[in-house]
Formats: sequence, C-alpha cells, structure tokens
Amino acid sequence: MNAKRSLSLLLCQMALAWATCAQAASIARVLTDSPPAAGVRKVNTKVECPDSPVLPAALAGSLALAADETLDQAWRCTDVDGEHLLTVTRLQNPGQRGTQVLFTQRTRQGGTWKKDWQARDFFLSPVDNSPVRRNRVLLRDADGDGRIEAYIGYVLPGSSQTVDEGKLLVFSTGRKFAIRGAIPRGPDDFGSRQIGTAFHELPSPVQAQALDLWDQLSKTVSPAARAQRL
Repeated sequence: MNAKRSLSLLLCQMALAWATCAQAASIARVLTDSPPAAGVRKVNTKVECPDSPVLPAALAGSLALAADETLDQAWRCTDVDGEHLLTVTRLQNPGQRGTQVLFTQRTRQGGTWKKDWQARDFFLSPVDNSPVRRNRVLLRDADGDGRIEAYIGYVLPGSSQTVDEGKLLVFSTGRKFAIRGAIPRGPDDFGSRQIGTAFHELPSPVQAQALDLWDQLSKTVSPAARAQRL
C-alpha cells in the first residue's frame, strides 16, 4: 500500500514539474515575441559611420549658411535617431584679423536639416593657412548603443612666444565633454593634457576613442603616456 502511495506521489510531482516547465516556456515565448514597449528602442547592432567626408558640392543649397560662411568639411551618419550631418564651416570677420570656425551638427527632418548644436572658436591664422586642415573630426558609435557620438579635435596655433593649444570636444547624449592642453611642436617639446571631471562619466569605449583622437592631434605621444592615459 505504501509503495503504491509513494509511486502516486512521484507521478504527481513529475506532472506538476512538467506543467511548471510548460508554463515557463510559454511565458518565455510571450516575452521574447512581444514587441518592445512604447518609447523603448531595441538596438542589437553597432552603427557604422562612413570614414569619408561628404563632398561640399553634394550639400549645395541644402544648408542655411550665412552669406560669408564657407563650408569646408562635412560628415554624415544614420543611427536610431535618424540621419545626422556634422559640418565644419568658417567665417572671415570683416575688418578683423583671423577666422571664426563653426562646428555644427544637424538632424534631417523631412527635407531639411535641423540644427542640434553648434560649437565655435576663433583662429588668428589667415584664411589661406586655416587650422581647419589640422582638424580630427569623427562620427562614431564607439560604445555600440546605436547612437553616434561626435568627436571634434583641433589646434589653436600659438605665436613664437606661446604654445599651440589643443582642444578635443565630445558630444554624447546631448552633453559636451572636453580635453584641453598644450600641443608639442616637435619631438623635443613637452605637451600637456587637462581632462574635465565629467569626461570620466562617459562609457569606457567612448573615452578610449577620444583619447586616441587626442593622441593623433598631439602627434608625439610616448609609450609610457599611452600606457597611463586611462
């Protein structure tokens, strides 16, 4: 009698276990197959941006530039938020020495480009020797979250008595992060680097991409400096 009761209990336990497993599998299928909730984006792939800039002629007439504003460079990339365009333009201030350089990111809305943000700086160099040529500009999805970051590195040339000043700006999730410092002019010169406190809030891959860009900007970086940069 006890043997029959034990066998019955064992069969009941097996049946309950099977039912629990079946229910769990059914719930898993529902969770897997259900579409994401409203406002939640499901990103599975890293955005790859073209390395080559857009030819200025391809953007003729599509940007609302000032009458004396010249388009030097442009990069385009599409992420989960849409198609973006990052441009480098310059303005020669009438009656003043130097050139104003503008870095602007826009997002396509319908058939037009809407400005998202703009950064600007002033260069004392003459127009025909514009430091725009020394820029390092990138659109990248370094952390693979499906949204691009903008990296802008440039050098403000100093005089014979002052150092060249380097700046690296990172625009990510609507915020600006910066690295600044002195850029060595030769292998025997010393450089410096000042990193804003907020920079360390960026994901590690974004920090690494920015520091790689700074290395390119400064040109002369020792192995020890590379090893200690993070």
